[in-house]
Amino acid sequence: MTKIRVHELAKEFGLASKEMEAKVRELGYDIKNYMSTLDEYQVQDIRKRLKEEATAPEKKQAAVPKTTVRRKHHVVKLRKVVKKREPSPEAEQEAERAKETQAPKVSTEAGPKS
Repeated sequence: MTKIRVHELAKEFGLASKEMEAKVRELGYDIKNYMSTLDEYQVQDIRKRLKEEATAPEKKQAAVPKTTVRRKHHVVKLRKVVKKREPSPEAEQEAERAKETQAPKVSTEAGPKS
C-alpha cells in the first residue's frame, strides 16, 4: 500500500494544506499536521467524501429561499437654535434717539365737512 501525505492530497483538490488538514480532521481522521501520511483506503474515503461534499452544497443552496430585508431610512431634522441677545445699552440709546427725531404724523386730510 502506498501512503500519501495530506499536503499532496490538498494539491490534488486545489486547496491550501491547512484547509485540507482541517477537512481531514472534520472527517474523523487523527492527524497531527499537513505532513502526516494517510493509507490508500483512507485517501479513497476522503476523496469520496470531499467529492460528495462539493456537490451537496449546491442542492442545499437551491432549497433555501432568498429573503430581502428592507430597512427604513431615518430622517434627521435639524432645528436652528436662535439665542435671544439682550440689546446693548448703546443700541437702546440709538433706538430712543431715532424715536425722538421722528416727526409726528400730520394728517393730510381736510377737516370735517359740515
